[in-house]
Amino acid sequence: MIQYIQENGVSSEDDYQYFGKREKWCTNGGTELGKVFVQRVVRIPRNETLMMHYLAEVGPMTAEVPIIEPLRHYKEGVFHPSEALCAEAPSRTQTMTVVGYGTQNSKNYWILKNSWGETWGMNGYIYYERGVESCGIEEGDLFGVEVRKVPGVEAANKRSDCHDHCN
Repeated sequence: MIQYIQENGVSSEDDYQYFGKREKWCTNGGTELGKVFVQRVVRIPRNETLMMHYLAEVGPMTAEVPIIEPLRHYKEGVFHPSEALCAEAPSRTQTMTVVGYGTQNSKNYWILKNSWGETWGMNGYIYYERGVESCGIEEGDLFGVEVRKVPGVEAANKRSDCHDHCN
């Protein structure tokens, strides 16, 4: 997917809204308007402080999380699997997006977004304990992306080659 975004870019909902019908159209150009392109993939150092800095200054990163039984049934709170569970974890992992961090009841945690849908966890998110060996979150491979954004379609709507169109 990252290679596709490097080559083709993706548009945000704000810049390229779905209306169910054509409201405006451009006769030429504009194929990159409002798109975000991946410039390069970067490896994030395995260091809690540097990870927090990257999240605050650059944006989300990916992390591999072992799929252990308690993870499948996570509902809320700060998740901390036992060392025994981590040691016996199968080799299967789930890639999650690390989107933030926080503290709850004196427990530090990472905020991870999973792809299992909004019915899993807290609307698709998990608070995964940080600062301790939590099944490899801070020890595994972490990746982020540097992006380039092309200005949005607002500018295109002001161009002379864009027209109102009603069906």
